[in-house]
Amino acid sequence: MREFFVPCAAGLETIVEMEMRRITEQLAGGRDALDGGSVVTKQSKRGVTLWVSKDIPAAVQLPYWLTVCLRTGQRVLERIDGPVELRERDDLWSWVNAIDWRPYMSVQDTLSVQVTLGNDVPSDLRHTHFTALTVKDAIVKQFLTRDKSARPSVDFVDPDLPLFVYLHQGRGTLYRAWSGAGSLHKRGYRKKMPKAALRETMAAGMLYVSQWDPQSRQVLLDPMCGSGTIPIEAALMATRRMPGVVRLETFLADMNVEPYRTKGTRVAPDAESRAVSLLTHLHRTYDAPPRPSLGEDCRHDNYGDDLDGGLYDSDGDSVINGMMSPVVRPFPFCRWPDFDEPVWRSVLRKCVEGERDIAAEGAEAPVIIYGSDRQEGAIAMARDAARRAGVSEHVQLSHNDIAHLQLPHRHKPDVIVSNPPWDIRLNSDAGAAWEAMRAFVCERAGGGRAWLLCGGDARDELFGAMRMRAAKKRRIVQGGVEMSLRAFDIWDLHRDR
Repeated sequence: MREFFVPCAAGLETIVEMEMRRITEQLAGGRDALDGGSVVTKQSKRGVTLWVSKDIPAAVQLPYWLTVCLRTGQRVLERIDGPVELRERDDLWSWVNAIDWRPYMSVQDTLSVQVTLGNDVPSDLRHTHFTALTVKDAIVKQFLTRDKSARPSVDFVDPDLPLFVYLHQGRGTLYRAWSGAGSLHKRGYRKKMPKAALRETMAAGMLYVSQWDPQSRQVLLDPMCGSGTIPIEAALMATRRMPGVVRLETFLADMNVEPYRTKGTRVAPDAESRAVSLLTHLHRTYDAPPRPSLGEDCRHDNYGDDLDGGLYDSDGDSVINGMMSPVVRPFPFCRWPDFDEPVWRSVLRKCVEGERDIAAEGAEAPVIIYGSDRQEGAIAMARDAARRAGVSEHVQLSHNDIAHLQLPHRHKPDVIVSNPPWDIRLNSDAGAAWEAMRAFVCERAGGGRAWLLCGGDARDELFGAMRMRAAKKRRIVQGGVEMSLRAFDIWDLHRDR
């Protein structure tokens, strides 16, 4: 059995499992494969584990599909070995050194190691940087023993083989990351990360929880959308644009590559040609040397200096002056020895074929997704992100205070999904914002349902400003911050007035 683990925010495990099972059902030929034991999923705290039998074709295709299609998972990890009992640092070194690394990397490749600690970890393994260094040393020693003078290098930003080690209850498990060293919440459509922006994976999770249905033309609104994460993720869902395809296209755009341009003229290729073009340009960037602004600085073995030097954000992902690093190439598995290019090409082609052009379907009002914010700079970032994500025609973003917000076509929102200001977002007027939200939903959103996210110590007080009883609640924890996603039935409020 191949084993995969997809970590996520606590409280979204059911959503991630739903996504994983849906993808697996399509590959394995329906629910019978899952019921027959060929594919098994299991929720755990902050993640979902999936086992798939190596005897079915889906076992080869599955990690490619998960990496491209998952909207709510943070990473796609495949178990290499473990769990193994570890009592001290020497046990860790011996275990990692005994693994044959030739099926996973060559001496010319680069690697990175990230360590996550659970409970009951031996005392000399509790320092994550030194533990990661031990894993790296064990791998390097194996190559030096075999090749004498050649050894892999370390690259924190753009490694060929990103490794993750999980230590829990005296045991260790080693994974390789199909999704790369960074998190899948970074779709690539943001050129700059705004302060306290909502993660894309969280926004997608909120939309799934809300059960918003774009197929039935339900109007969606985020009246305090900030930099537009919720409406953009909604538009990606409505058009069936996969996050991995967006990630690839925006990466190529940042590398000044125009894959759909021939002799100066932009063309609209079919799905097969588009997939081939994307892959061709992707591999060309892999063959090119890394940009010296980051590549040379990061290819060394000192784990501590880079991490302490401000090169990374809280997730360990590369950041320079608030800008996401342009040198991080997506999909590290394209450089792995067991990379299956025909399968990868087929996955990309099917993802592109599955995209939906709402306007071409003849809908009377192709835009059913709206976002608004009173900050002009935030809306400017949202519009740029929507353009880069390829959904600017499917979402309407406006610069408006919520008190003056009006939807066109006499639309009333069927579903409101929003993340109003709260204490972590450093807004001193959070209470006033929630009062304004209540006034808006009471006066102009009757008949729908509002799903609102709030966190921090003041969340109950801010939710109290709505002066409504929540119809549903979901506790979510991410980055050590406890949040609550609550649903308010606006129709009940109008009926009682």
